[in-house]
Amino acid sequence: MSKGNELRVSGLSQDITEEAIRFVFSTFGKVVQVVLTEQSRNTTARRIAYISFSKSEDAQEAMQNMDQSILFGVPVQVTLRS
Repeated sequence: MSKGNELRVSGLSQDITEEAIRFVFSTFGKVVQVVLTEQSRNTTARRIAYISFSKSEDAQEAMQNMDQSILFGVPVQVTLRS
């Protein structure tokens, strides 16, 4: 993937699935890959997802629209993956 095509989404609910993330973020463009961290044994811990888009413009649009949004009942932070 080219730099700028990948997002880091943190603060995700333990209940979210890879399919749900792909569905929500695909509204901004073609999602190439979703990697969702494993669930923690600590039920209050939040999950992290890494999302790769085919175009950096789509990743930028998703970040601008989804950062600080509520997803599965919790606020999430969306940043470019460094």
